[in-house]
Amino acid sequence: MNKKLIIIISSSLLVLAMAGFSYVMISKDAMLIRNPVIVQQNAMITYYYGECQFRESDDLEWQPLEIGQKIKIGFSLETGNNGEIDIRFSDNTLMKMDNNTILKISENTLKNLSVDLMEGKLFAKFHKLFKDQEFSVFSGNAVAGVRGTDLVFEAFPERTDIYALSGITEIYNYKMENSKILLAFQKKTTIKNNSAPTRPVDMDREEILEFQQILNLIHGEKVFLITDNIHFVANKAEILPSSNEELISVLEAMKSNSYDFEITGHTADVGSSSAKYNLSLQRAQAIKDYLVNNGIREKRLMIKGYGSSKPVSGNDTPEEREKNRRVEFIIIED
Repeated sequence: MNKKLIIIISSSLLVLAMAGFSYVMISKDAMLIRNPVIVQQNAMITYYYGECQFRESDDLEWQPLEIGQKIKIGFSLETGNNGEIDIRFSDNTLMKMDNNTILKISENTLKNLSVDLMEGKLFAKFHKLFKDQEFSVFSGNAVAGVRGTDLVFEAFPERTDIYALSGITEIYNYKMENSKILLAFQKKTTIKNNSAPTRPVDMDREEILEFQQILNLIHGEKVFLITDNIHFVANKAEILPSSNEELISVLEAMKSNSYDFEITGHTADVGSSSAKYNLSLQRAQAIKDYLVNNGIREKRLMIKGYGSSKPVSGNDTPEEREKNRRVEFIIIED
């Protein structure tokens, strides 16, 4: 037998042996093969505003939140009259709690995510990382089995309203058998305490625009501060004296930690796209210059301009446009 044939036979036997070993290990659940490899992430608070708190279990006291705080199974979150909370479960699975909302994390594993909306309003972006992953949202009477979509839930004592901005979601009343319906693209339904879901109807145009805007602005990054109290000369990057108090507050907060930051500028929807982008970038640079000139190391700061591409309000009134003229300080994560 020549040397080349011996090598071929040996290689074949080695491949067969490795395949047999892998089969035995998989059958014993000793080996899990996925492509690509997916790593479980802890739920994290990326942004909050106003009255917000959490507790680790139902028998413990409520505590104040922190940006970057990990949220585990059994944790409850609560917002007050003017509060809101953004939660990141994975890079593309995000939730925003509106004011006067209570949410509990029931399950959060690589395969399953389940939350209980006790009361209030929840905006959720669900993105499946793999085929068998399951998402569920429970309220007082409704269950939503999510296939990967953007949803809005509003839970009242007597009913739950559910809005689907995209995709298809299975909805039912857990108190009733055979009550399942499919809620599709831009449809809404209501589930009352002892009733099956109502027949899905089209969402109003105003609902679609409002909800989609909010969903698009859920923060996946940790946000240090969002402010519309830094003011500029009209159509220029010159900071007005009325901004001094806010700038001093930002400066002191930055000096009290070691985070690196991305300063992002945003404008109202006035003027050409290129002009809005350049102005937002120049204003972010002006803020960076102020911070560096007052003791913040330059390498801790990056800048980015978004123009009017990420509005937080409408653009029809001076008040709405003023809200869109804002600066966000994003924590750069390792």
